[in-house]
Amino acid sequence: MPILTTRGPRRGDDGEYHYLGAEAFLCLQRAGNLAACTRIPSQSEERFYGYRHRDFEAVWNKGKLPIAITDLRLLEGLAEMFGRQSIVSVGLLPPGETEDAMLDELHRRLCMRGRDSEASMQERLQNAKDDIRLCRERPALFDAVFINDDLDETIDKLERLIINAPSP
Repeated sequence: MPILTTRGPRRGDDGEYHYLGAEAFLCLQRAGNLAACTRIPSQSEERFYGYRHRDFEAVWNKGKLPIAITDLRLLEGLAEMFGRQSIVSVGLLPPGETEDAMLDELHRRLCMRGRDSEASMQERLQNAKDDIRLCRERPALFDAVFINDDLDETIDKLERLIINAPSP
């Protein structure tokens, strides 16, 4: 499911985003066409993100389960729009015993990707810090929280959770 965003394309985005200008995004929001939207803090650009109602409906009309990769603010909006019981929600955290260790691991992963400037990485780490805190403060938003230290194992856990999820 495409994520609408006003940020510019980045190397490695791999088609998960639909890019549009801030005014077009805000028009969709004002018209009530967004199921959920948020602004992610950034010093370098105006970054809005959101999901359209019609994209969810198109997936449901095919008899499939929509998968939305999101931050906590968008998750809250989706839960409000569709009802928390209609969403299977999984929090993914980096490995680490402490918040600092988790953020160090995220920084290492961002550096390995080579897609972001240092300033962008610092913004992403600050946003991640907020997400880690909110994940702990709002556990009712999640059906499960996984530590993403082994990709194949994390995918297996996600598959088992989705297959065993109750129907809304």
